[in-house]
Amino acid sequence: PHSHPNPVRRQTGGEIKEATNVLKMDEAPSSLTKGTNDYVKPGGRSVRSKTPWESITPKTIIHAYRDSVGVPTIGWGSTYYDNIMAGKDPVRMGDKITKKKADGVLENNVNKLARTYKEKMKHWSKMSQNQKAGLLSLGYNAPNAPIGSYRNLTAALERGDMIGAANNIKRRGPSPKRIAEERRLILSGPKDLTKVPEPKPLVAPPPVQQPSPGWWRSAAPASPPLSTLVFQLTL
Repeated sequence: PHSHPNPVRRQTGGEIKEATNVLKMDEAPSSLTKGTNDYVKPGGRSVRSKTPWESITPKTIIHAYRDSVGVPTIGWGSTYYDNIMAGKDPVRMGDKITKKKADGVLENNVNKLARTYKEKMKHWSKMSQNQKAGLLSLGYNAPNAPIGSYRNLTAALERGDMIGAANNIKRRGPSPKRIAEERRLILSGPKDLTKVPEPKPLVAPPPVQQPSPGWWRSAAPASPPLSTLVFQLTL
């Protein structure tokens, strides 16, 4: 068994925060018991050890377990620590991390997913924060769904048709409540992205001009010679 280092955390606001909030309504941190999927949802007790949610702290130890198809998983359903689409640091049986690190892994993976979607989705920059969050929640369990593997969903997003996209948020696994929330978020913004102008790129302000070394010497008035001061004092 070994502990895993803290994940790199980039962005925690906007669509990243909204998406993780949606995910935490449906996913559950696991496992509280080594070797089994002992998960716990907010307000309840874990399914194996009956540990109450109220006793979970940022320092609570979370163990790796095998999911329903045998893949080592940890925390909020994470199978990779670094990137859920092209990870090089997979979860291994025997791993253990704290609840705080599990939260960080979730945020890190959602952040990496957002960067991928920004590169691959034509209209990503035109979407509202909520629309992005809805797609990120979907993509957490089906990363390629909106960029190829769900053809109807991908086609709707390519057209900029967010009503068509919301109508194609259909899959097994997540709760009906979460799927309904994803649809609501996807409809919380412009419905036809082709009518939304491209956002203007942010322009960095010009650098502040720094004074050259010794500027104060040239700017200061010249002092009179010492002999002149002596002459003035003797008058």
